[in-house]
Amino acid sequence: MVIQETIALPLKQFILNMIVSGDGDVPIFIETGSGNQSDNKVFGEIAQKYKKLLKFETTIVSDSALYSENNLKLMKEMSWVTRVPSEGGLMTTARRFRGIM
Repeated sequence: MVIQETIALPLKQFILNMIVSGDGDVPIFIETGSGNQSDNKVFGEIAQKYKKLLKFETTIVSDSALYSENNLKLMKEMSWVTRVPSEGGLMTTARRFRGIM
């Protein structure tokens, strides 16, 4: 009788944090990130790194992962466009930040 063992290998996962040109054809900023990181927790930090590299004004266009209290604080001096989620307590956050947008 043969017993087959299943071995779970601890493979490292990573993602690419990437900012591309408006048409999506040209990568402008790329860095690797942990495969377990959450977009809405690191988006503001990535945008700050990107902004430090630029010598001109730009607008960051993002999905709703950008829309968190911490990201809005980190990006308060930047121009950005995103979809505002309508679930949970996020609408309260939108009202709280109305004065600084």
